[in-house]
Amino acid sequence: MLLVPTVDISSPTATSLEALDAACRDHGFFLLSGHGLDDLIARTWRHTEVFFDADRSIKTDIMRDLDNPMGYYDRELTKRKRDNKEVFDYLDPTVSAIDARNRWPRDLPGFRETMSELFDEFSALADQTLGLIHQALHLSEESRQKMMGSRHGSMVRLNQYPIGDPVPEHERSGLADLGETALGYHTDPGTITLLLQDNTGGL
Repeated sequence: MLLVPTVDISSPTATSLEALDAACRDHGFFLLSGHGLDDLIARTWRHTEVFFDADRSIKTDIMRDLDNPMGYYDRELTKRKRDNKEVFDYLDPTVSAIDARNRWPRDLPGFRETMSELFDEFSALADQTLGLIHQALHLSEESRQKMMGSRHGSMVRLNQYPIGDPVPEHERSGLADLGETALGYHTDPGTITLLLQDNTGGL
């Protein structure tokens, strides 16, 4: 049975750091509590639902393309099979040169503001989490700064796994076949992934 420990990030103990170390070595998953972001997470879920339920034209207006991979997409492949999912990707909105690549939906009040706040708060949470991992490995803060640097290339992805093909039938010509699962087996890029799951489960 897979044991996934919960680490209270507000007051980690020696025992929880040992469990974190074991989880990272054994399977790579652990739960975080004590982050103080429950209200922001609730708002993020509401805006995410509104976005994916919005008129298709609002989403396709910001469809990603070969020149810019940010924005909405509904035909991503995993191992040459089309995923049964919709996504919205964006980069750091606090840096104007980077935010220029982001594509934000129109007519969705509060969406951009909430997602900007999410990026900022979760960047800090990721940094704090990496600090805990370094503590669990008995590495110094100085070594972490040397390994990770002061800049990062993080992004946020919103996912929806609909019932049925997310691409309308009249748009499917030439597309790969839909896979048997919503998202095929894969490995995330980057150092760490902070994952939010709704009450549906399945991850």
